Amino acid sequence: RTASNYIVLSDGDGNPRMYADNSGDWSTNGKSITSSRGFTSCAQNTWVTVATITTAGLYVISALRAASNANAFSAAAIYYFDPSSTGNYLTLVQQNGTQVQIRLVPSTGEVQLYQTYFGGSVDFGWSIAKIGVY
Repeated sequence: RTASNYIVLSDGDGNPRMYADNSGDWSTNGKSITSSRGFTSCAQNTWVTVATITTAGLYVISALRAASNANAFSAAAIYYFDPSSTGNYLTLVQQNGTQVQIRLVPSTGEVQLYQTYFGGSVDFGWSIAKIGVY
């Protein structure tokens, strides 16, 4: 542990390989690995904001409604986001049907979920991982 409350992992020869800053975000060789996750209730046909991204990077975003029957739905997306640019890129999206959708709003950095299947509200688990800065 450093004086600034960083936790540093080295290779044994004094070369830092990984560290956690005082916010709990991990970084490796200048490529940060940060993540967040949670649960939210989604009403039918309504976009719900689950998080706001504020820093540039490549993000993997996923959502899942777990169930033991045909009512389990999931989606995943990879986005490059840069708050200083109007050009943010959706690299890949995978979803089983259109029952759950993910979007990143370029002007605000909001990560949102949308579900079309259930008439009421249902709970979804979600996760966001920042896998690099470019």
